[in-house]
Amino acid sequence: MNGIRAACASIGFTLATVVVGPAALALSAPLGPVGGPVLVIAPPWLDAAAAAEAAGGRIIALREAPLATLAVFGSPDFAPRLRAAGAFAANGLVVAELCGVETDDGNR
Repeated sequence: MNGIRAACASIGFTLATVVVGPAALALSAPLGPVGGPVLVIAPPWLDAAAAAEAAGGRIIALREAPLATLAVFGSPDFAPRLRAAGAFAANGLVVAELCGVETDDGNR
């Protein structure tokens, strides 16, 4: 029985590392320059695009994901406004590059 518990604990730890690790890295990364892509993450009961727009953002995502979208913001104080709208921000540069979204400065 202890072997099964150890195996389950190992699998649980591995899953937590795979799922939570990248999210923690994205959320802890600096948001980057004003006008750069921002990954807007929302809880299941909130529309990420609506929260981004309420905080003054412009949606740049080619397609919206269920709990997130890509947006750009014109002022450096968007993060508190985004949190007030119920969402969170993470640096979206890598996600934008992976999704083929071009930013205003022509970067992909």
